[in-house]
Formats: sequence, structure tokens, C-alpha cells
Amino acid sequence: MQFDRFTQKSQELIQSAQGLAKERQHQALEPEHLFYALLREDEGITLPLLQKLNLSAQTLKDETESLLQQLPEVSGAGELYLSRNLNQVLDGSFSHAKKLGDEYVSTEHLFLALLDTKG
Repeated sequence: MQFDRFTQKSQELIQSAQGLAKERQHQALEPEHLFYALLREDEGITLPLLQKLNLSAQTLKDETESLLQQLPEVSGAGELYLSRNLNQVLDGSFSHAKKLGDEYVSTEHLFLALLDTKG
């Protein structure tokens, strides 16, 4: 992954998702971690966009929390790794950035890539 092609805010978001996965003792970093981190973000486009779509951020947080609780916990886990699904999301975020003519991947591109996620 070319971490230097992410905006500062996107890098912080990914780090927040990593912290969430580590604190919950999850071995793999999943799209759910990234989405939950997006929902916890006070600034940015995600929450206002959800409001415009008449979607409850709290309901989405609760549903994502439920999904996170279903992920297996691994005590004494080694290195955190990116799941195949999250790799697809990150690849998708690069595609969205390119389509929109942006040089760097922003949180908006990550959000769009998460929307493309099946499952």
C-alpha cells in the first residue's frame, strides 16, 4: 500500500481503525473497523452526508458495533494485517481518486469505496 498517497486525514482514519482493531484484539483489519472509525469522526463529510440521506449515524454505529463484536478475538496476537476485503476497499479508494482526478486518497474516496463493498 502506498501510504504516502493518502491525505493526512485518511492516514489518521486508517490509524484509528488499526487502534480499534488492536484494542478489540482482532488480528485482521477489516472494512468494519474503517467504517466505524469514519462514523466516529466528528469532522469530515461522512456524518453530514448520512444526514442528507436521512440515515442515522447512531443506527449505523450500532449495527457496525454488532458486526465488530462478531469478529474473532485473538489473545497475544502478533502483527495486525489487512484483510482481503479491506485491501479491496483501499484499492477501490485509489480507483475513486483517479476517476475524480485527485492525486491523493481522501476520506471521501475511502467512504465511496466502502459503499462499493459487498456483504
